[in-house]
Amino acid sequence: SDNVSTSNYTDTGLTNGTTYYYVVTAVDVGTNESDLSSEVSATPVDVPPAAPTGLGATPGNTTAELGWNDNLEADLDSYNVYRSLTSGSGYSQISDNVSTSAYTDTGLTNGTTYYYVVTAVDLGSNESDQSDEASATPVDPPPAAPTGLGATPGNTTVDLNWNDNLEGDLDSYNVYRSLTSDSVYSKISDNVSTSDYTDTGLTNGTTYYYVVTAVDLGSNESDYSNEASATPYAPQTLLDDSFEGSPWDANWDGNGTTTWILDSGKAHTGTYNARLSNTQTAGSLTSDDLNAAGASWITVNFWFNPKGLEAGDIIVKIYNGSTYNTWYDLTSYPTYTNNVWCSFSETITDSQYLISNFRLQFDGSVLGDSTEEINIDDVLVTTNQ
Repeated sequence: SDNVSTSNYTDTGLTNGTTYYYVVTAVDVGTNESDLSSEVSATPVDVPPAAPTGLGATPGNTTAELGWNDNLEADLDSYNVYRSLTSGSGYSQISDNVSTSAYTDTGLTNGTTYYYVVTAVDLGSNESDQSDEASATPVDPPPAAPTGLGATPGNTTVDLNWNDNLEGDLDSYNVYRSLTSDSVYSKISDNVSTSDYTDTGLTNGTTYYYVVTAVDLGSNESDYSNEASATPYAPQTLLDDSFEGSPWDANWDGNGTTTWILDSGKAHTGTYNARLSNTQTAGSLTSDDLNAAGASWITVNFWFNPKGLEAGDIIVKIYNGSTYNTWYDLTSYPTYTNNVWCSFSETITDSQYLISNFRLQFDGSVLGDSTEEINIDDVLVTTNQ
């Protein structure tokens, strides 16, 4: 090169590993050139990348997540990852040709501490010094706290139900109970295999508070679920009639006479049942007033034996103080079977029926064709007030 204006110069495009020899001369403004300087030589080499920086390690379940800063060398090719069970020594390479500045080490033993360093490698296979060390101790995380816990009271019982946990290593649930909200929970059951539980032997009128936890196969227990509470109760009977009394319709004639008759040919229990057939004048069997004021639910149970019915022949209706509303058509009730005693059991929670003059009605006003017949027995109406 000529016309170099400073006392330094960089020779580029050389071949690494080849030795080059250099002399320089000085030239004045009159183009007079000096003698050659003394000779110097140099052999270019490919410098390895800098050691990676910022290595961090985050533990997981049998895993460690590694991350570090990107190297900025133009000829960077990849990274190598090293691991040891001893801090500062004994590293073994566990991965090479890692293309990004992150790596997940898997298949580790929970509770064991692992130590890591990484190196950078350039396109000439030159490897950097090791990064600073980072360590992680994998752990088996506990399951998530169960969700959706609900509590339903019964007679000296509370039924609990919650959403299933989805962890692959889920083992069971623990159930806790307290007499005080949000505190002093005592475990009442462990190793519960399903997401429901019935607590029995309780005191009616006492409020109980519950939480549940999930437990995995490693015996790790979750945090508490949401709290749910319930107050067991002794059901109150509003109507219990097997049509064995005298008069047989004492519970059914307070709101008008009935065309139904007392029958002894097909009782579900006892001797008698109430019957309406094509030989009687079609009509309704309507209960007296049943006082459900202040209750939160009404449960209606009875047995029915139908014969040859058509849709609409027998409608179960309930009274809201001013109107009889259709509740069920017995011909479409799930247990319906012709000429067989079938069970009916349903609960009413609609507040319009939780009144002092609630009534139950079997409306057979259109029954009468062919050999149609309906038998009703063992009517039981209960509530929690």
